[in-house]
Amino acid sequence: MHTVPDGVEVVASRDRARHLDIPPLLVLDAVTGFLDAHGIGSGPLAWRRIGDGHSNITYLIERGGDRVVLRRGPRPPLPKSTHDMVREARIQKALRGHGVPVPEIVAVCEDESLLGVPFYLMSHLDGTVVTDAIPAHLSSREQRGATGIIDREIPGPPMANPVNTAAVRNCPLAAIVFACASYGHRSPL
Repeated sequence: MHTVPDGVEVVASRDRARHLDIPPLLVLDAVTGFLDAHGIGSGPLAWRRIGDGHSNITYLIERGGDRVVLRRGPRPPLPKSTHDMVREARIQKALRGHGVPVPEIVAVCEDESLLGVPFYLMSHLDGTVVTDAIPAHLSSREQRGATGIIDREIPGPPMANPVNTAAVRNCPLAAIVFACASYGHRSPL
């Protein structure tokens, strides 16, 4: 875990961010203020990147005894049609509400003045980060099946939520979990 900003990817303050040629990915005073506003932890922050995402960036944030994951889009400017963190959080909430084992959405920030882009916080889950390949310890169907994920379906009535349509409901849960993981979410595996 890092506790000292590198001055490029992570900076201590918005004032420091204004002096950079490219926007930083984390502005600690802005993140601290957001955490304060949502009652998440106290004291100084520690952080580390999760996964190797280049488009969307994910950080584990520790503060006091609390651990959350911050997920944000790439540095601005970005097309409005891509990297929609608010929509991603809304979909993840809907999936969780229908029994899909994804992290809980803790808070969503639509205010681009904090980090230059919208972002959200989700609960931290211990597990394997699946990026572009299935890790060796999950390489066989038997190993993946031992997790209880393979061949499960999303429970619930087809129209209980627009996300829970028949097409999605009949999709094996593993495909959704791996699709979420490909966007940097922590896999429950």
